[in-house]
Amino acid sequence: MRKGYALTAILLMSSIVLAITFSVIFDAATPRIQKADENTINLKGMLNEIRDTLNMLWIADELPSNKTLSLAEFKNLVKRDLWMPSIVKDLKLEFSDVLDGVRVLVTCELYEYAEIYPYKINIPGITVDGNEVRMLIQYRKGTVM
Repeated sequence: MRKGYALTAILLMSSIVLAITFSVIFDAATPRIQKADENTINLKGMLNEIRDTLNMLWIADELPSNKTLSLAEFKNLVKRDLWMPSIVKDLKLEFSDVLDGVRVLVTCELYEYAEIYPYKINIPGITVDGNEVRMLIQYRKGTVM
């Protein structure tokens, strides 16, 4: 009989130790997950702001043609300060004329330490490849029917 009680006590103690160990492991990962969520939200906000600014330039017919702009040059073009999250290392906008309009490729390079969740970015035309995020926007000329 005593063997049964000893075995039960050992199993109970090992389950308590494992429960404490796993709770410590998952609690340690929580700040990293929250930071990645925050980085994703900030990046999504920046890309939406750039898209809105490009839409305003398209409406005003002020999109440059066949040009590559850095962030500073783009700020000078729009004459306003754009918010950039701290995870963005470099930003480049490539404007190219196509047959039926203008194509804009926004390339954003992130720092090595920056973690994001690409599946949470639900903006059309976004691709994430490692530390590089690209957003392709196509503006077409034409009349409204």
